[in-house]
Order: sequence, then structure tokens, then C-alpha cells
Amino acid sequence: KLLTYSRFGKTFRVGDRLDYYIPKQAIRDKIAELEKIHEKQAWTQKQGFYYDLATNVEQNLLQGVLDTNSEGDVVYKLTKNKKLPIQITSSMVKTIASLIFYVKYIAKQGETIIIDEPEMNLHPTNQVLFAETIIKFIKAGLRFIISTHSDYIVREINKYIMLNNVMEKNKICPDGFNKELALSINDVDMYYFYPTGKDQKVSVERLKRDSENCYSIASIDETISQQNEELNILFEKLYS
Repeated sequence: KLLTYSRFGKTFRVGDRLDYYIPKQAIRDKIAELEKIHEKQAWTQKQGFYYDLATNVEQNLLQGVLDTNSEGDVVYKLTKNKKLPIQITSSMVKTIASLIFYVKYIAKQGETIIIDEPEMNLHPTNQVLFAETIIKFIKAGLRFIISTHSDYIVREINKYIMLNNVMEKNKICPDGFNKELALSINDVDMYYFYPTGKDQKVSVERLKRDSENCYSIASIDETISQQNEELNILFEKLYS
């Protein structure tokens, strides 16, 4: 059974050749989506269940505040007097903006949010911060389905699973770690999607945890390992 999904109003089957000549339209659609939030509810007067947590995340991750002006246009406030239209902000701000707006004003307790490849426009440091953000939302009652190729995000999830293991064993949080982010294995599951056969059908494998209850994704680990080995060979050639 082939996966199907909708993109820009048209349904594609896995394996179809897609044309990616419409990124500008995708950006316009995303901005329009953000601005509809302002139109649908007076969010300046109606704060959502996760408003305070989302505001804290917004300030730490984006180093600014997302707002709308009197015309309903989305703006990014760096300081009280410095505002930028969302259209000219970084890809990271545009990527995270819809999540922040949704969680601040619309999300209800226990909802499931689907995010596709959040690492696309994020520096590795921000990928780590994003993973921590997701953990904070999970601990507050939200649920997420996330597709990712990011080793940074997977490692960060593993780190806080392991922190939980350490705290359960030693009854204390090690120095330098945030105990509020300790993640129970009951709150995480990982699946590996991969093409099989000539028809490129997609198979799904539930990943097994290792002895520390963490996850390893072979296709990512093998690529990193190969890069390290090749760099080590060149390093030895250079300095031998």
C-alpha cells in the first residue's frame, strides 16, 4: 500500500516525480497561514493553554518575538523599536514561526502536532535547541510526530533518555544537565522508513532500543563513521 500525501492542493504517490519550482509560493502560503491566525481570533486577548511555555521558547530559540501589526501582517520583533516583516526574516524564523504561533494561541492539551524535517533551515546548534523545545512541549502534554534526518536531533533525544536513566539509578541529576528535560522511554518511539524493491515502496521498521534504552539509526551512523574514517586516512597522510 503506497503512502499518499497532499502538497499544494494536489495528491502525489510515493515514487512520483515532483516539480520543486514553487518554493516562493510555499513561502507565501506559509505567511498567509500565519496571518490567518490573527484573523480567526483576537489572540492578543485570548492566550492558549501553552502560551507561557511557547513564549519562553520563542525568546530563547528565536531571540525575538513574533507579533502582528495593526494590519494583521506578521512581524518579527528584535527589540521594542525594531521590527522586520516576516517575509525578510531568516528561513529559521519562518520555519519556527508557525509552530510558535500555533502552540501559543491554538494548541490544546494533549494534541498531536506533525512536523516534517525541522532541521532543513536550522544550524546544528539550533537543531539541538529545537529538540530541547520539543521535549519541553512533550513534558507539558503535547505529542509530536516528526520526520527527520538529523543526527543532532536524534542524539539530543538519546541524551535526555539517558539522563532519565541516570537519575532513576542515582536519584540525583548530574551537574550541568537540566533535570526538567529528563525523558522517559515511555514518551518516545522511533521508526525507520526506507524504500524497498524496484517499485520503491516504503517499508517501516520500528527501531529497537540499545542497552541504554537509546536509539541508533544505522543509515546515519554509517555515513558519519565513513566520513570520520576517510578524514582520519587523509589526516595521517598529511602528517605522516
